[in-house]
Parts: sequence; C-alpha cells; structure tokens
Amino acid sequence: CTLNGMRLWCAGRNDISAYVDEALGDLAQVTTARATARTFVTELLYGRPTGRFLKKHAHLRFMDAHVPEVQSLLRKWHGRSVLHSILTCGRLYTDLVSHDPALERWYGELGVKFNTFMCGSVAYRLGEP
Repeated sequence: CTLNGMRLWCAGRNDISAYVDEALGDLAQVTTARATARTFVTELLYGRPTGRFLKKHAHLRFMDAHVPEVQSLLRKWHGRSVLHSILTCGRLYTDLVSHDPALERWYGELGVKFNTFMCGSVAYRLGEP
C-alpha cells in the first residue's frame, strides 16, 4: 500500500502524505485508534498511559480496545477493581462484549471473591460452551 503511494508521489512530485493516506485508506485510522486504545488500557492496568504492555501482558495488544463498547466495559470492570483478573486470566479479552453477561452473573454471585475465582483457572473455561 505504502509503495503504491510512493510510486504515485514520484510520478507527480507532490506532497507524499496525501498519496500515502490514499494508499492506506482506513488502515491509517485503525492503526491510530489501536495505538490510542493501548494507551487507554495501559492507563487502566498500570496507572500510566505508556501504551506499552509488560511482556507477560503483550497479548492484550490484540484486544479490540479501540471499540467504544469495549472501552465502556473496560471502565466498568476497572471501577469494580477486577479488570486485571478479567484481562490476564484466560482469553476473555478477545471478546469481552459477549462474555460480559457471564462475568456480570459471576460477579453478582461472588462479590469480593471474584478475583480469586477468575485467577483459579475458571476464566479459561468460562467462555467455553
């Protein structure tokens, strides 16, 4: 994509950014949104908006945190002090929206024991049918 933009720029000798933006299309916007989302998530998890995950949490880069509905859920679970357990135990982070009702039910039943429940490998089975 970027090479196509550079080829067009070389032929026209104009501003390269317009050609690169055209060649990339929505990819540039999605990439920017994902980078902003990583900053948002690292602020919630670590208390600092670095956008860089610890090595053991590197898998969270692939979470759809740039989606407004997911960001809303991240704020909700962070406010309940259980976000870390949800994101780091199991693969619930890959589709937080569909798992939210089950998480809500278990949180309602367990209350303060929810973190222990999640970290006790139950999160790995929670998303299974």
